[in-house]
Amino acid sequence: MRIPPHLLRRMVTALVENAMSHTPESGRIGVTVAAAGQNVRIMVRDTGPGIIGIEPGRVFERFARGRPAWHNPARTSYGIGLALVKDAALRHGEDVTVAETGPEGTVLSLELPSA
Repeated sequence: MRIPPHLLRRMVTALVENAMSHTPESGRIGVTVAAAGQNVRIMVRDTGPGIIGIEPGRVFERFARGRPAWHNPARTSYGIGLALVKDAALRHGEDVTVAETGPEGTVLSLELPSA
């Protein structure tokens, strides 16, 4: 990919941490990587309750927070991780989106330029 390795690591880490914070202990998180035309698509899927209490596209705004389905005191979110992923993706000419969300979970899709 045409993106610095440290930035890619930070972006994927933020997506996985977000999935972890919205997935119950008995849930699952999956990460897939695939070619998508001239891009590489990284999809992070969780089996949480879906995006609740906020319009799905707004989860990428700074300090945006939905209504948690449960409180996990070990995870504190400041509502900035996904916003930073969005900013970095846009700076490199691509994007991150909510591919799907619902009671069975959420899928975030990050597209980045391939080398």
